[in-house]
Amino acid sequence: MNDPKDRYKNCTEDEKKFWNSMNEEFKNSKFYEEGLRIVPDTYDGFEEDVKRIVKEIQERQEKIKNKIS
Repeated sequence: MNDPKDRYKNCTEDEKKFWNSMNEEFKNSKFYEEGLRIVPDTYDGFEEDVKRIVKEIQERQEKIKNKIS
């Protein structure tokens, strides 16, 4: 996915390093799924992205639930 958002625009260099290191740790966790990443919550459009992602997760869970039923 080609995403034009600069999620680090409102971060200092140290904050950017922190978030990138958190993302690398996440990639090694059992909760990681391809395409997911940890990003700062200070970028423009964060709230809208959260709402969209929550909706996508709910839709995925509903599909899984319907397959099991």
